[in-house]
Amino acid sequence: CRMSQDEMQDLFGINAEYAELLLPSAVIYKRIMEITGAEQFWLPGIRLCDGIAAEYAEQTRQVKFKHNFENDILAASRNMAKRYKCHASHNQILDTFSVDIFDAMRRFHGMSPRDKLLLRIAVYLHACGKFISIRNSNECAYNIIMSTEIIGLSHLEREIIANVVRYNIRDFDYNRVQLEAQVYKHASGGLTANEITIKIAKLTAILRLANSMDRTHKQKLSGCKIAVRDGELVITTDYQGDISMEKRSFVQKADFFEEIFGIRPVLKQKRRV
Repeated sequence: CRMSQDEMQDLFGINAEYAELLLPSAVIYKRIMEITGAEQFWLPGIRLCDGIAAEYAEQTRQVKFKHNFENDILAASRNMAKRYKCHASHNQILDTFSVDIFDAMRRFHGMSPRDKLLLRIAVYLHACGKFISIRNSNECAYNIIMSTEIIGLSHLEREIIANVVRYNIRDFDYNRVQLEAQVYKHASGGLTANEITIKIAKLTAILRLANSMDRTHKQKLSGCKIAVRDGELVITTDYQGDISMEKRSFVQKADFFEEIFGIRPVLKQKRRV
């Protein structure tokens, strides 16, 4: 490069620190374009400090962004599920069921919209361990999630998701839920280890119940109505075919749900006259 650093500063309006990095950075970008065959290279005009300031401003409610970053996290989770050959249509109906259950139980579970996001991610990743092992799929799924960074989630949030997936098909042991002490101490929003364990149990109970509603992976209960009435979580379906497998699985998962929330789930099938 024949241009001096002083000339770079004047031409591009940058300081000496960035002028020094400009040439090696350009070489790296050029090499990336050669390797990928890309014709254009889009770079954000922001720095790390900008991101930190924006996050702080949003958390303190000084600004409100139009872009929904949660959709980006969900898209990353769906892509991850696709990578591990998860059943897309099954995941989609489970997402609907789990969100409907979460919303119907809003007055009773005491969880936040962020917890709903963690539940939805757990739904999409609950079967990723089957890509490695059918017999030990829950442990494999736990290890996959804990080994994969998901942009937009904290380490603790990833731990919560991993544990929800782990206990989806494993007896829930309140004393053996794995959490890293240094994580929940500094990043739990003031929650204790026991409170985080209870949150994991709540999300697990919802995931289990939603999963039981599509036991055959045929979306038979699609369009069902979910509401809390007279101390019961009533799920009503118009489906007229055989749902014996769903009913059996539902009853099995209902006990843990009632243990956690104190509300008994009931599955009702409308009969045509």
